[in-house]
Amino acid sequence: MAERHTLKFVGRFFRGIARGFCWKGQYGGGFLCGFVDANDGSFTGDDCAFIYPDFKMALRGQFKDGLLVRAQVCHLVGSRMERGLHIPVFTRPSGEVRIHVDVEKYRL
Repeated sequence: MAERHTLKFVGRFFRGIARGFCWKGQYGGGFLCGFVDANDGSFTGDDCAFIYPDFKMALRGQFKDGLLVRAQVCHLVGSRMERGLHIPVFTRPSGEVRIHVDVEKYRL
């Protein structure tokens, strides 16, 4: 079977911790991107985005440790270069707010 080459991570590291704007490839396609938490390098914050594999649509909003907390749909309209990395430019988020529900918490 042919090996599939997929981009896993793009970003900068300082003392072994991701810093600044980073991209993380997701299993099944798409990318998680945003400014990572300065303390532990996780995708935690109010302005992260999951960009769908079509690179047209995204869910932008709050993530914690790389998991969606709450986000809205927006569209990718371009990018700008900042310190050698492409930073995506989105439309204003709109529509229904998507909220992550931890089903394990409600397990009987």
